[in-house]
Amino acid sequence: MMQRLDGHSREFGELMDPIGSCLDAHAVKTLLSPWVRVKHDSLDIGLTSCKISPMPRRAHPPRLSAKESLILDMLIEHTSMYGLELVSASRGRLKRGTVYVTLGRMEDKGYITSRTEPAPAAEGGLPRRLYEPTALGRRIQAAWAAAAAHLAPGFAR
Repeated sequence: MMQRLDGHSREFGELMDPIGSCLDAHAVKTLLSPWVRVKHDSLDIGLTSCKISPMPRRAHPPRLSAKESLILDMLIEHTSMYGLELVSASRGRLKRGTVYVTLGRMEDKGYITSRTEPAPAAEGGLPRRLYEPTALGRRIQAAWAAAAAHLAPGFAR
């Protein structure tokens, strides 16, 4: 005996008659499972354990935006740079308004580190922040460059 969620009872045969004999009983139960539930005298805990214990979280690969990739390329090439040096070296691909936001996000991800350099005494002014790539940043940039090189021939077609 099956019980529909709205409380009305029907025999399995009654549910299967309109569908016809083109599907087997398992297929019909699978199709009707969102609307019909089977009453059981005993409950198998193995069927509900996935709802009790949390699902393990899958690790996502590190993401690298185009701006982050550009910044890592320049930092790896020049070892360390200031924010405005990155803007001028990018030849217009980075803007003053976005470079520091991107650098902060990259530092949070562990791709780069920064340190404040004291202001030059002779010139005055504010201390500048110097950015350097981390070992993680170097590995991620190398992995993304290898993936892009591998995929590039496929997109050239």
